[in-house]
Amino acid sequence: STDREEFEILADGSRKIQVPAKLALARVSVLRGSGSEAGTPFIDDYIAMKEPVVDYLTRWSGLAAGDLELGRSRYLLTTLKKVYLKLRYLLDRGCVFIGHGLKKDFRIINFLVPAQQVVDTADLFRLPSMRVLSLRYLSSTLLGQAIQ
Repeated sequence: STDREEFEILADGSRKIQVPAKLALARVSVLRGSGSEAGTPFIDDYIAMKEPVVDYLTRWSGLAAGDLELGRSRYLLTTLKKVYLKLRYLLDRGCVFIGHGLKKDFRIINFLVPAQQVVDTADLFRLPSMRVLSLRYLSSTLLGQAIQ
């Protein structure tokens, strides 16, 4: 996030958000969905931040201080505009985006994807009136893989 959430503690001990955290897209990975190279990445872009990052959300992102800073990053960095154009190209070609929590990611970059082109595991494995199952839990339970 590029700005921390600001909140006040109410008399009953609950938190009231005054200013939500400002989130930014840091990395985009796209895998081939079919063919002999299915499952291999063809886009794995790290996005250079224009604003200072106050929280890398390392537990979920795997990113750490310096990873998105020009001159300090061990990754090849690109611009959000270039990543956006790549995603737009895939969208216009009818590609289906599959991932976890994609609605939030798309909202962060102001990217509108028709519902028929999105398969979101956050929705796919959600039980009515229940909380969203984490990607960590789904990966462990369904795939036997430990992540994050």
